[in-house]
Amino acid sequence: MSEIKQQMSLNPTIPVIDTWVPQPEDVIYQNNKGIIYAPVMSSLNIQGDYDSLNFFIMNPKKCYNSQAMRDHTCLYLNYFEKYYDPDKELSIIIFRIKYLIDTMPQYGETEFINDVRAYILNPRLVAKVRQLVEDNYTLNLQYKNISENLQYTDEHAKIMLVMSLFMNFTIPLITHFAYVHKVGIIDDFIMEVFDLILNMYPNVNIYSKLYETTYSNVSKSELKNAPIWAKQDIRGKDTATHSYASVSNIILNIMPKYTFDKSIISLNFTSIAKNTSKLAAPSHRNMCRITS
Repeated sequence: MSEIKQQMSLNPTIPVIDTWVPQPEDVIYQNNKGIIYAPVMSSLNIQGDYDSLNFFIMNPKKCYNSQAMRDHTCLYLNYFEKYYDPDKELSIIIFRIKYLIDTMPQYGETEFINDVRAYILNPRLVAKVRQLVEDNYTLNLQYKNISENLQYTDEHAKIMLVMSLFMNFTIPLITHFAYVHKVGIIDDFIMEVFDLILNMYPNVNIYSKLYETTYSNVSKSELKNAPIWAKQDIRGKDTATHSYASVSNIILNIMPKYTFDKSIISLNFTSIAKNTSKLAAPSHRNMCRITS
């Protein structure tokens, strides 16, 4: 089983992220209704009328626009900038991309995705995020599984926490881009960006591991509830399609909400169980409501 260790940072000079209470001077990213407000230009001592660049519209993705999710995103961004990015490299990159979104109509999805890959997922920021995860990691994964594909180690959990942080770094940009460019199917666009994050570790296929975990659990449900699954065949659903939808749900709606004071593996299993128990629900439209 997985256990949470005592809430102590491995770096005694830095507070634990989920219990950190920022001082006013530590707050760059602020939660406001429907937006994240971040006066980074003034924080970076850049002169000029840049106030319009300080607003990130969160409305296009309902799950990311909740009070709790905006709080979470702001806390993690502010903590990272305070303790792990003193030169504010991330904020400079974020506002470079935000400037392009707001001022260049020709700045499209391809350019946006390329910039996320080149600038946000750069080796310097990756190293800083890995250090944050090492300092705050609280899981202690001791259980064993017969199948290696279904086994989660502490290293897997750390990788997923790194990915979660990068998802939080990109979410304000993703939703603002979607708002400005009136992106139609927001989940498809988010998955394009998150695919970059999921492929950060070429030797560890997190997507495949999530799929194997989901498929194993969905297959058990099929064996126990054969009459229900027979009805799903009529609706064009089977274990493979349902597993795919459940994994997409974890990536879109669960991973960005990971915290260091909860078992993220348990969160994934809970999400799989909830989605499998609500087979009749239109999962794509109701994804936020089902897994909130």
